[in-house]
Amino acid sequence: MSERAIDPVTLAVVNGTLRSVTREMGITLDRTSRSPVLKLARDYSNAVFDAGPRQLMQGEDIPVHLGAIQSSTRAVARYFEGEIHPGDIMYHNSPATGGSHKPDCTALKPVFWDDRLFFWVVNNAHLSDTGGTVPGGYNPLAEDMYAEGFRIPPIKICDRGIMRRDIVDMIVGSVRTTRHTRGDMRAQIGAVELAEKRLHGLLRRYGGDTVQACIEELLRAGERLMRREIAAMPDGVYEGVSWVEDDGHGSGPSRIRCVVEIRGDAMDVRMESRPQLSSYFNCYSAVTASAILLGVITYVDPSVPRNEGAYRAIGMDFGPAGSMLNAVEPAACSMSTTTPFDSIVEAVRDAMSKALPHRAVAGSSHMCFSIWSAPDPRSGEVYVFSAIPGLMGGGGASWGLDGWHCQGTVATSGAMLTGDIELTEHEYPLHTHFYELETDSACPGRWRGGLGGRYAIEPVGHETTMSSIGEGVQFPPPSLVGAASPYDRARVHRRWIVRADGTREDLPSHSLAKLRPGDVYHAFPPGGGAVGDPRERPVEAVRDDVRNGLVSVERAAAEYGVAIDPTTLEVDVEATRRRRSAAAGRPAAA
Repeated sequence: MSERAIDPVTLAVVNGTLRSVTREMGITLDRTSRSPVLKLARDYSNAVFDAGPRQLMQGEDIPVHLGAIQSSTRAVARYFEGEIHPGDIMYHNSPATGGSHKPDCTALKPVFWDDRLFFWVVNNAHLSDTGGTVPGGYNPLAEDMYAEGFRIPPIKICDRGIMRRDIVDMIVGSVRTTRHTRGDMRAQIGAVELAEKRLHGLLRRYGGDTVQACIEELLRAGERLMRREIAAMPDGVYEGVSWVEDDGHGSGPSRIRCVVEIRGDAMDVRMESRPQLSSYFNCYSAVTASAILLGVITYVDPSVPRNEGAYRAIGMDFGPAGSMLNAVEPAACSMSTTTPFDSIVEAVRDAMSKALPHRAVAGSSHMCFSIWSAPDPRSGEVYVFSAIPGLMGGGGASWGLDGWHCQGTVATSGAMLTGDIELTEHEYPLHTHFYELETDSACPGRWRGGLGGRYAIEPVGHETTMSSIGEGVQFPPPSLVGAASPYDRARVHRRWIVRADGTREDLPSHSLAKLRPGDVYHAFPPGGGAVGDPRERPVEAVRDDVRNGLVSVERAAAEYGVAIDPTTLEVDVEATRRRRSAAAGRPAAA
């Protein structure tokens, strides 16, 4: 093939088309899905693979799917090898065969051109329910995967262009949210069919040989750029540690250890964890791979492509089969995409911060939230509501940048949204009392974490069942490079119910509760971790935080060493000098 076939302009057009395909899949899901977890929260990811299948492009969606969408696509391609035809659409959610957790259901469509398989277009969408004992798919009482709802091995929902109505009806008939699930599956089908049309247009314009040549060059470029980044890092072995809280089954805290070894232009990441648990706090290897990749790519130039070529430079060891981070069937895993996912990312980032402190990224609020379900008194139809505003804690700071407020967990990294409160109240028989920022919820540092929220909501005209799930009630988000994560009640998750008679009932983690009209659920997710010594934060920045209600006068003095007059909100320069000098162990300057 001539070099002219892959000149820079053509390569850029092919790369741009792949990117726009992932964006259009997301827009299609936004506009045509039915459940609020997709159309409001945008809990989905999209990707394009070649025939291999090798990942060529992942959308700017939920990063927890970084590795899982790759393993799921490979598993489906292997399963149907020799039985893949134009017009097919496959479906999959099983963690035992490459999926992440059961709520994440993946639609995959092979794209043919001139009777040759060229691409796979894939979207992974979080469905609102997967059946099972507890609505929403997160069962805090589960001891194995069979208690977490239905499992979908690789199947076809469209066979050579013909919808498998029996298969679709079996899936939607196994869940509480029948109408929403049917609509969401059709939205997924529409997304991959649109992607196929766009890729056919690319192939029609340039021809198969030129497109294939561009694919190979994009993968080579990804590997080249990633290896260049790693080669600029100091060689060495770096260790990081993080913790997962008790799982509600008496496991106690679980330690996660990460060892990163950098040699030349290659990196190896090794994870160590305890044996798998009899609870929903396990990760199958696909999720662990996602977490490792997210931890690493936050320490490299953001322009490095997110394709399989870039990942060739990163070796991964998940630990022995049957461990918490390399679980095997029948381990329960419904919380895996947040717990232990967030802790894996934090362990990797902790290790990487020792090699590259000037690129440090602190921990974010962990996922601790509730899912509500009952027949809607307006229609009689069962709803399943994920109280997403109640989990939107602060994002972690990075070197040179404060954390974002109410960003949510590491697993979503700001890609998941709450949606407008008014739209939530339109969709569900629920009333939101408030959703605001919580002063002093962030960890202090030279660059502080983002603030967490405060949220209150009650059922209207009916009784509902609520599951209280997740973690983040014992440990604040970790801080790095001299910053602190001081424990207090504002920096861990707090949640309770104020009953209609005014009594307050604290909610234990991993439990179920009933709410009636007049009962109000309160959630206070914490702020994010910080980076750098808080005494090095510019005095003006602390003053602005106090004036904006982000930090109190008391915390400004105690944690940042900045004395601010509570009446005028002006800095007391002399008192600040004394405080900061005393903290540094030196006499105050004259």
